[in-house]
This record gives sequence, structure tokens and C-alpha cells, in this order.
Amino acid sequence: MNRLLFSVLLVIAGATSAADVEYLESKPTNIALCAPGTIALSLGPMVEVKDSKNPNKLFWHYRVGIVVSEIYVTLVIEEIAIGEESFRTLISSRGVDLGTKMAEKIEWVSPTSFKFKLGGANYLLSELDMPKVKLVKLKGS
Repeated sequence: MNRLLFSVLLVIAGATSAADVEYLESKPTNIALCAPGTIALSLGPMVEVKDSKNPNKLFWHYRVGIVVSEIYVTLVIEEIAIGEESFRTLISSRGVDLGTKMAEKIEWVSPTSFKFKLGGANYLLSELDMPKVKLVKLKGS
């Protein structure tokens, strides 16, 4: 009986944590991070590029902004390359629709993931280099 109860609790615990993970589509966007309505802007850590095919691209990083338009919140993710003499080139700009939940406080964890608050709860957004980003609700939120 104890083994059965333990097994059921494991299944329930697994289902609960699986519900705390979402994959959100990131679509190309024209939203500029210098536009009115940008309430937060953060630069991720720089990563050195060691690529013999493109020797002018020395570093890259993500820049993330939270943009509010009327009541809708969009997370804008820009990939930026940095070349010689600190010349910056925008590689891509994608948007993730967050609906009407307010987002704030971006804190980078790695070059492709960061923590932030969304609707009062703490989340981790990762896999920024993928077409669908991974959103995980952190425990204790």
C-alpha cells in the first residue's frame, strides 16, 4: 500500500512540475526597443565567437526588452553581433507575446536564459536561440 501511495505521489508531483513548463513561440517582430512603451531593457552576457567563416564577428549577445502597448505585453529578444571597433549589428529580433500579465526585473543567468517576474510570479526564460523559448515557473512563486 505504501509503495502504491508513493508511486501515485510521484506521478502527481511530476504532472505538477510539467504544468509549470511552457514553450512559447517567438516570432519575428518590428517592435523597436527604443519605442515608447519600453519599460525594461537588459543586455545579456557577451559570448566570444570563434568562427573562421566570419572573422569580423567577434562577440554576440542578446538584448531583451519588455514593451507594453495598451494592455498587451511583449518580450522582445534581439540577437546582436559585435565586430571590430565595437560595431554592432542586429542579427534578429523576435517577440514573445505575454498577454496582459505585467513583466519586470530581468536578471541574466546565462547568455541564453534569464529570470524575471511575470504577473507577480518568478519565471526562468531559456533557450533564447530556439524558435520556441522555454518558460519555467520557479518554485516558491
